[in-house]
Amino acid sequence: MKARNSNYFFYDEGMECVSYLLEHFNVDGRFDYYYDVNGRGLNNCYNILRHSGTLYAIYQWINENGHKNFPTEKFEPALSFCLQQIHAPHSTAYMAGVMEREEFKLGGSALALLMLTGRCRSAVPKNLQKEMRKLAEFVIWMQEPSGKYLSKYSNCEKRFLPFHSVYYPGEAMLALIRFTELDKDPRWMESVILGADYLLKNPVLNKAGVHAHNHWFAIALTELYQKRPNQAYYEEFWKIAKSTLRSIPFLITSKASSASIATHGETLVSGLLLEIHLKRTDRIIELRAGIEQVLDYCLRLQVKIHQFDDPRMRGGIMAGPDQSKVRIDYVQHTLQVITGYRRSIELIE
Repeated sequence: MKARNSNYFFYDEGMECVSYLLEHFNVDGRFDYYYDVNGRGLNNCYNILRHSGTLYAIYQWINENGHKNFPTEKFEPALSFCLQQIHAPHSTAYMAGVMEREEFKLGGSALALLMLTGRCRSAVPKNLQKEMRKLAEFVIWMQEPSGKYLSKYSNCEKRFLPFHSVYYPGEAMLALIRFTELDKDPRWMESVILGADYLLKNPVLNKAGVHAHNHWFAIALTELYQKRPNQAYYEEFWKIAKSTLRSIPFLITSKASSASIATHGETLVSGLLLEIHLKRTDRIIELRAGIEQVLDYCLRLQVKIHQFDDPRMRGGIMAGPDQSKVRIDYVQHTLQVITGYRRSIELIE
């Protein structure tokens, strides 16, 4: 890894990620979902969850590094595109979710809410405050009394679908935790605690019966623990984190996708921020080593100037060592690791 002054630790690489995303707007507010060395921006399989996640990563970067070079306003077309996808099931006035192809996904609505909490961290415009509250209402509407979050609702069939996503519940909990900073309605935190307790009793396990990769829930657990210091949340996080740490060398050796490896890094970054708060030196060292493995891999896949004939590839994160295609979530997740790790280093030093 390159030695840097803490104020500039991976700053250039983060700026390159944001510059790539800024370069890849379409007139309708969408990003080039895929972009390849032939200069093709392919959007025929556009994913609104990744659109919201990408904006979330951008706002995180801007909030941590100032608004001078990339003012929030530059990304308003992308924000407007996301807001256009928010609709009310049953024409309800009090709640709304992100609908894509006549389906409401818990993850899409949660990531939109999470993105908006980043966009509105310093000030909340009235119109966005209203949209955020509707999204939060939709998220808790998707939760059963047991604490289980449902994943999909069909607008056409007017019923919940059997599809289940491992990641959507963590996205929902993290969004509600962040939203409590802007809206003090106790129902948001009640939903989070109910959802976390459900997953403690029904954890996501791999084929070996060990806690599996679940980065959104891991991040939510670290932030929930700081608000509600229940030791069970801390222990559950570390069950996920230990599995994550063990899997990173294998993923790197097998040339896994940059997105897959970066999401593992996001789990470790959230843990690092928590352990810095708790002043656990041994675990800080362990987590930093894993994060630096992740960033070393992902940043070797970042397109450098003159690497390809097309300058619009610059700053993008390629899928893998043998795949030169860039997708917005490859950039998004790497940028999230960079942002969180830079913040961590500044707190340590």
